[in-house]
Amino acid sequence: ETSVDDFKLMLNSIYDSKIKKLKEKLKQKVKNTIAAIKARSNRKVQHSNKVVELLKRLNRVKTESQISKKSFENEVLRFHMKQSQYREKVKRIEQNTIMLKEVSFPISSK
Repeated sequence: ETSVDDFKLMLNSIYDSKIKKLKEKLKQKVKNTIAAIKARSNRKVQHSNKVVELLKRLNRVKTESQISKKSFENEVLRFHMKQSQYREKVKRIEQNTIMLKEVSFPISSK
């Protein structure tokens, strides 16, 4: 009986050590899996932050281009207004020139 009891103890000891090793392996795998998930998560967060930064830059560029567009449109409007004013002046000058040609000045000879 003692040899059977010794054999049982030996089997239990082997079983316990195998279970202990398996638990340690499982713990290590869980730690590695958690570490991998955290690393992926951190990369995703960094990628997300880069995307957010790019979107902010895109919005800044878009805003600057809209401001530039408005400024250009204002310049074009000013140009058209000046062009219109100059055309009016040219018309008046042409009309005055025509009127002057039509009016005959008497030349006095003394």
